[in-house]
Amino acid sequence: MSFGDDVDGMGDRNEFLQQLVDCDELDEIEAGIVKRVIVKGEESLTGGQKFVFKRVLDQYVTEECPRHLYRIPWGEMYDFHDSVKCCWCERHDERISRE
Repeated sequence: MSFGDDVDGMGDRNEFLQQLVDCDELDEIEAGIVKRVIVKGEESLTGGQKFVFKRVLDQYVTEECPRHLYRIPWGEMYDFHDSVKCCWCERHDERISRE
C-alpha cells in the first residue's frame, strides 16, 4: 500500500499519475514506470522500478498543504503541484483579491 491508497481510492491516484504523464512532467523512464503502475499496479514493479516510482511520488505528491494543513486529495494533487495552493488557499486568495 502506498501513500493515499486509503484517502479516496486508487482511481483518483491513477488519474493524477496519468496527468503527470499527459502533461510531460516525467522523463521517459519515469513515464514508463508510472504507466505500468496505472495498468498493473504498484505490486508489479521490481526493486529498481519501485525506487524510481517512490522518487516520482516524493517529487510530485504533497500530503498536506503547509499553509492550511488541509489533506490534499488525489483529485486536487496535480493542481496543487502546479500552483502550490490547496482549495482553501485558492478560496482565501480569491476572497482577499475581491476585498
